[in-house]
Amino acid sequence: MKLISNTLWLIFLIYGQISAFQKPENIIKLKKLDAYINKQMEENNIPGLAYVIVKDGEIYVEKAFGFADDSGRKITTSTPFELGSISKSFTASAILHLVENGKIDLDDQVIDYLPWFKTENKEFSNLITIRHLLYHKSGFSRLSGAYSLSEPDTTATALENLVHGFLKISLKVKPGTTAQYSNVNYQILGLIIEKVNNMSFEDYIEKVILQPLKMNDSFITNLDEKVKNRAMAHTFFLGQPVQKIPDRTRLSGPAASVFSSARDMGFYLKAVMSEDSTLLKKSSYRQIFDTSNKQRSPQGEFGWFRSTANSQVFFHSGASEGTETAMIIDFEQNLGFAVLVNAGSYGFGPSLTSGAIYGSADIVMGKEPGSYKSTRNTIIYWSLFIVAAVILVLIIRQIIAIINKKITKSNFGNTFLPLIIALIVSWLFLHYIPRAFGEAPLATAIIYTPDVSWMLIVNSILISIWAIAKSWSGYRARFN
Repeated sequence: MKLISNTLWLIFLIYGQISAFQKPENIIKLKKLDAYINKQMEENNIPGLAYVIVKDGEIYVEKAFGFADDSGRKITTSTPFELGSISKSFTASAILHLVENGKIDLDDQVIDYLPWFKTENKEFSNLITIRHLLYHKSGFSRLSGAYSLSEPDTTATALENLVHGFLKISLKVKPGTTAQYSNVNYQILGLIIEKVNNMSFEDYIEKVILQPLKMNDSFITNLDEKVKNRAMAHTFFLGQPVQKIPDRTRLSGPAASVFSSARDMGFYLKAVMSEDSTLLKKSSYRQIFDTSNKQRSPQGEFGWFRSTANSQVFFHSGASEGTETAMIIDFEQNLGFAVLVNAGSYGFGPSLTSGAIYGSADIVMGKEPGSYKSTRNTIIYWSLFIVAAVILVLIIRQIIAIINKKITKSNFGNTFLPLIIALIVSWLFLHYIPRAFGEAPLATAIIYTPDVSWMLIVNSILISIWAIAKSWSGYRARFN
């Protein structure tokens, strides 16, 4: 009798789970989601994508599309992707783990753990606390955090070397007063984790997050031997994906270089949403996902943004060299979603992958997908192409004039003004435009959006050639 009862109970459980999964509205939503993703991938030449949905404390569904690399290796839900800035939530969780164990306090100053730490204006950097770093309120700008992510440094002291270099940075605002999103904040946190534990950042994240949550496909930085299984990065050049092999480095780990699969991200979201004590205590989760704090930093806290439209929704996106990602939790619906794409063109406006990422999140959250298609990259590129064509015509005309020995009147306008114009225009192309529109120096912009960045360089070279030819012609006229 007991055997029959247990068998009936097991049948009921299995049938109940299948029925819940196969509710008509959920089947329709998944079909709509998959059709939307396939369309976005086809229209935008996206190589590969994987996603996971967590619902009511369980992994609801996980799926993979497309290819991991140019060899045709297929993406699976176990394929690791570089997470980009989603990595910051892992670093924040590690910091809270140290707080729980009494090793640090969020209001301790950075110099308590890095006594040598300082910026150009020491009176400001001495005030920076761990909380300031977690809330992006340290005074470091977004631009200051855009320089170092891709620098190749594989040494054990990579993070310390980097932070020593901040001596050259001058903070423009007093710590604690203004929120400015910057990767620098989480790189400093990564170094604090290393100093407090006397072990590498990578080993500590493995110990307190990846192993306890059984995230077996995940690792930190592209130095790990598991990197051979990754979804290869792709940047877009005139809309076509080009496979990239990023430099090997330890610098980006705490801010942008945790690698994880869709399945492992399901484990991570499941733990966070259920306040799993394997990862953190309930008090720590309540700090991260505080729904009532009206003063929450607009640049995110603990590696999570809170929606301004719904205080129950928390999210973060990620962009690294040739990959883009996003994760979102709606505590009201008890619903979580992570999506990983092995391509990206982040920089001069919304990426070609924006629709696949954010539109799919809209569908999962029960909304119609928004309009994420942007022509900004294309407009900037073709505008620069037209400028290049015009300058090239001016160069050809000037060369013809020189060959024909056409004498130009020698004056300031012909001799020195072209050089001044070239200097100003080159400054706009190589310095101002990448920072104003791409929020990064040219050296970083060229990694994320090579087509636009190379056109900036080409235009700078062309305007310089024109200026030299024009000035030489004017200078020569003085001797005729």
